Amino acid sequence: MFGANRWSASGNDTDTSLIDHRTTDCENFQPPRAHHIDCLSRRDDRATSESLLRPPILACVQRDVALVLAISIFNICDRQPSRFFDAVLSALLLVALSIDFIALSAIIYRLATFGITPNRIAVLIVNMLVFVNLLGILISFAPAALRRIEAGGAKRWIARFLPVYAVWTAIVVFALPLIFRFR
Repeated sequence: MFGANRWSASGNDTDTSLIDHRTTDCENFQPPRAHHIDCLSRRDDRATSESLLRPPILACVQRDVALVLAISIFNICDRQPSRFFDAVLSALLLVALSIDFIALSAIIYRLATFGITPNRIAVLIVNMLVFVNLLGILISFAPAALRRIEAGGAKRWIARFLPVYAVWTAIVVFALPLIFRFR
């Protein structure tokens, strides 16, 4: 007992199961961005209309749209008028809108095919809210981007829309479980 290596499972000094286990974990480690790229470009997935219907792929797309929304909000709130960056931000908003529209159609298809559940309703409505928010930001940001002036309209839109997310969160937490009888 006292002469054995207390870190090994078998008690002999040549047991490397702990080291082997750590090596395997380190080899499987991926940074978050690498995992995201992997989830969108798996070797077994083909670019079909059904690939977006898979929940992991749809979750990756939704996360990207939410990241674009956050990036655009922070960039608009701390914006220095610049033709190049305004064009990039506008293009980013347009791409995010088109991707969110595709994701919305996939969510609606999943809802029609697999039925209504509380999770699907919550995801559908939050994606609709994100779509409306991105569209409102783009519409209110466009005049400021074209004239290179302060983006006061976009900032007001962002400030007015944030309580909508809070209300929807309260509905998801308190009302949706009651509506679906805690299923």
